[in-house]
Amino acid sequence: MERPAWSDIHALWQEDAFVLRDIYVAGASVEDWQRVVEAIRAAGWPTSYLEDHETVSMPADVHDVFATLARTVAVLWKVRITKTATVNDHFYGATESDVEIEFNIAPSEITDQPSLDAVCDFMRVVGRSAHRPVWVGVECSGSDRPPADMHYDPATDSIRLRDT
Repeated sequence: MERPAWSDIHALWQEDAFVLRDIYVAGASVEDWQRVVEAIRAAGWPTSYLEDHETVSMPADVHDVFATLARTVAVLWKVRITKTATVNDHFYGATESDVEIEFNIAPSEITDQPSLDAVCDFMRVVGRSAHRPVWVGVECSGSDRPPADMHYDPATDSIRLRDT
């Protein structure tokens, strides 16, 4: 199991320390999303779920989350991967026919090797359950993403930094 060194990612993230990073899986399906949600829950990280800024129970079925998006202003699922780092998902742009799994994280919350290891653990849970690569890069929307900072390859079960 390969993991990036904190010193390498820290140097890379200092370039844009206040820009969120997306953790994403392209070309996913609703079934992939369901497996990811179930795997994150099984991993035991504390989570909370909000609809229109009110804390409510997250539906067990992601189809119900997608249905909620049609009638609410905002959906937010928070996954606390360390005492100081939270991965967030807003289900932006996700529909039952056009799905990209996307979370975001603040680089300022990743302050040492253990917190980077927690991000890597999260990437592995997502990638293994979706059976797809997972990318981490500067937050953006659309398909024209900048180069990823690091990625998880399910074929090798490894996480690598981008070539710099």
